[in-house]
Amino acid sequence: MFIEPGHQNYSIHYCLIGDKALLIQLDKFVEEVLRGCELWLESVEGTESFEKNYSLFARRHPQGLAP
Repeated sequence: MFIEPGHQNYSIHYCLIGDKALLIQLDKFVEEVLRGCELWLESVEGTESFEKNYSLFARRHPQGLAP
């Protein structure tokens, strides 16, 4: 279960409740995911596989796409 900032029990992070629920502070979780992405990127950026696939990943089309 994600706990949002401002909740009364907000200082609880990765707390297991019984065997069915894990309390996760949303902002800390997002920070951890982003840090994991940064570490991954540092380890693969510049490799042949990354460079080949990254160019196909996503593209911005400021003027939209033609029908």
